[in-house]
Amino acid sequence: FEITTNSGYTCKGKIGHKIYHLNPSTFTMEWKNIEDFTGSEIIPIRKGMNQWGKCNPVSTFDASTKATQSNKLTLIHEPDLYYLMGLILGDGCTRTTGGDISVTSADFEIAEFLTRIAPCYIEDGDISVREKKDRKNKAKEYHLYSVILKRFLLHLGFNNEKAHKKVFPVQVLSLDRPYVMAFLRGLYDTDGCAQVVYSEAKNRWSCNVSLSSSSWDIIKKTQSVLLNLGITSNIRHHHKAGPQLFSNGKTYQTNDAWELYIVNREGVKLFSQYIGFGIKRKQDKLDLYLSNVSALDYHFNLIKIGGYLKSKYTPHWFKRYGMHLHRSVSLRRLKEVRDFDFIDEEDRAKIDAMTEVDYYFDTIKQIKPVETTTIDIQVANEKSYWSEGFISHNSFLFGHFCYLYCLLNPGKQIIIVAPTFRSSRRILEGIDA
Repeated sequence: FEITTNSGYTCKGKIGHKIYHLNPSTFTMEWKNIEDFTGSEIIPIRKGMNQWGKCNPVSTFDASTKATQSNKLTLIHEPDLYYLMGLILGDGCTRTTGGDISVTSADFEIAEFLTRIAPCYIEDGDISVREKKDRKNKAKEYHLYSVILKRFLLHLGFNNEKAHKKVFPVQVLSLDRPYVMAFLRGLYDTDGCAQVVYSEAKNRWSCNVSLSSSSWDIIKKTQSVLLNLGITSNIRHHHKAGPQLFSNGKTYQTNDAWELYIVNREGVKLFSQYIGFGIKRKQDKLDLYLSNVSALDYHFNLIKIGGYLKSKYTPHWFKRYGMHLHRSVSLRRLKEVRDFDFIDEEDRAKIDAMTEVDYYFDTIKQIKPVETTTIDIQVANEKSYWSEGFISHNSFLFGHFCYLYCLLNPGKQIIIVAPTFRSSRRILEGIDA
């Protein structure tokens, strides 16, 4: 089965796969088999794990070929290199043959960066600039010719495909945080934007940091990386594939496109702190939004537990604290509710279980049966593991196989191999259970 939340987070699992969820009717965090989900459950999406790799792709890259044995070009494992990779993934293009790599941009910051970085990563230390044919389009094409750089792109996991078939380079996911952040900055400088609006009626600023792409893989992988950093985001399908009339009066066949957007103040603040924009006009919008004092956000991370609270406590008790009880209550408000004098100890313990870990509570959009490849894993010293925000229980599949083998092959011996005696004993206990 596959579960998709309204924000776009997904989890796939076989029958018997246990997922952690919030039961809104009992106000408790529970485990449930994936096939038993009905859609009314609330999924606690774990964020801010900050699990980063220590991979250095430059150290495992062999730049020498028959054609480049005498070349003196040396790649340096530094954030600037991966910022360049982000620019190429966003608005770049690589030819299927040769070493031609182009980046299209109208921003002088990117032009300045490419001019500065060229002597480091290009064989002849120079780039060529081509004007776009459309005079109304101020963007220019910057061509970098480097066989070694082209091979390094393939080493990272780039492909020579069109925009809708591009993929998020797999090796970038194994980098340490500073390099991943530099990569995302390059990606957002090309395909990202920031919108800031002030509402006089509400006397409140709002901000939307978004990334647009026709590649589903780029959108999903970026969402996962942001979640690891502690940023929740939403996916919106903002363009449907089909013929579209462009500004030049011509109609072209287009592909599906999605938008990944961050709208909560906490997420925008983390984005600005760790990723940010290298384009001044974009970063200025974030600075404007964050420089204005905003009231506490009680409209983010809403949890549908108002019904439970109303059934157990009368609404006028909440009014004593100036609170009107609605169907959904924000996690921020729930932390305040915990200290209300009429809340019993059982519910305070439930609130503690919800707030002691950095969760984003999401509702289910869709549950459907799927055919896919699943991986049976167990995490040492833990009973659960984290995948795209979902909390999944350690697998019982190995114990099931041992149990079935015993039933179908009486008299046979099974050897349980584990790092320690205690681990093997836990497996046997699981079979007995």
